[in-house]
Amino acid sequence: MKKRLLLVSLLGVAAVFALTGISFGAVSESGCVTCHTDAEKLKSITDKLPKKEKSAETAGSG
Repeated sequence: MKKRLLLVSLLGVAAVFALTGISFGAVSESGCVTCHTDAEKLKSITDKLPKKEKSAETAGSG
């Protein structure tokens, strides 16, 4: 009985690691590396971000 419970537990843990690696690892490695190493693409993305407005508390001479 204990051997069967141990086997089922180990198979469950192995399945979780296998499924997580397949679903997240494959997509993130190719997609993220490609995007984050392309300097021109990163510049175009940051140009589209809204510009920060100066705070009223820090504006002026102090």
